[in-house]
Amino acid sequence: MNQIKVLVVDDSKPDAILLARELERAGYSVVTKRVDTPEDMEQALVSEKWNVILCDYIMPHFSGPLALELLHKKGLDIPIIIVSGQVGEDAAVEAMKLGANDYVMKTNLKRLGPVVEREIAEANGRRQRRKAEQELKAKEEELRVARKIDAIKDEFIGLISHELKTPLTVIIGAANVATSEGIGQEEAREMMEEVARSAEALSAMVDNLLELSRYQSDRLNLQAKQISVEPIIHSVIDKLNNKSSIHHLAVELPHELPLVSVDSIRIERVLYNLIENAIKYSPKGGEVRVSGRHQNGQLIVGVSDQGIGIKPEDQPKLFQSFQRLEVQNKYDISGVGLGLRVCQILVEAHGGRIWVESTPGVGSTFYFALPSC
Repeated sequence: MNQIKVLVVDDSKPDAILLARELERAGYSVVTKRVDTPEDMEQALVSEKWNVILCDYIMPHFSGPLALELLHKKGLDIPIIIVSGQVGEDAAVEAMKLGANDYVMKTNLKRLGPVVEREIAEANGRRQRRKAEQELKAKEEELRVARKIDAIKDEFIGLISHELKTPLTVIIGAANVATSEGIGQEEAREMMEEVARSAEALSAMVDNLLELSRYQSDRLNLQAKQISVEPIIHSVIDKLNNKSSIHHLAVELPHELPLVSVDSIRIERVLYNLIENAIKYSPKGGEVRVSGRHQNGQLIVGVSDQGIGIKPEDQPKLFQSFQRLEVQNKYDISGVGLGLRVCQILVEAHGGRIWVESTPGVGSTFYFALPSC
């Protein structure tokens, strides 16, 4: 015997019992609940799952049309059958227009069992179709995401391969020249400087990839100590001072900076990425200035350039992985688009934040703030 749960919307308790008995004669095991106000119906719809709703058309404090409206507002697909002794043909047609699945006169309740059986079967069919459609959409979305991931992987591998190959080619070529017969001491020294610069660029790229990998695998562990960032700033400036002959690297710091609790290697990586970017995105040269100040319990460090700047609409993209703005191709600027994302990860891991202020054609300043001790 099939069990069904029936919500009866009727002001008459005897009529509700009569409906239940008629369904039992049709072969159902029936669980019913009777309501006769909008509030009680809404509560019943929220608290239980119903196979079918049997609804009187006219009640003292409620009506079939209002019950249909309430059901539709809830967005529930429950068959609703108007069962009335007073509804005429016009009212029955109007109820069907409002969304009733069928109507049965109380004078002809023998129809009730077959009508309920049909409507429950059709509702189950609709649910199965929706489920199949949802599963199909989910599989299509899964396939779309998988294809997108594959495309990103392919693009990433191609980009990384190109960017790794560039310094490697310089290293191999310069090393071969430096060790060839008949080369002068000065020329050999220049070649080895090229090797060192390219190796430094290669190392920076690998370091960024490693930091991103640690973050994504939840293995980014900080070794924090209370330090001043001033020695780190000067150390990075010394490393990058000879990266370009057309840039002047300057430091503008107050007499004393507050101590911060940081992982010095990670903060060095942040500064290296920001200063290297400032050089890279100032293709015509100029000054790259590192500044610092103590403000509202924070150490704020800024790296400013006199470069090409960043359009406002491009600024939200800066801290996303593998984002390379159009200006890179215009000025033949290399890179895989990881440096700023790594900066954001490392700064935020220290409880800080990073942002940019920029004017196209004038330059940019990247700031990061760290809690001071």
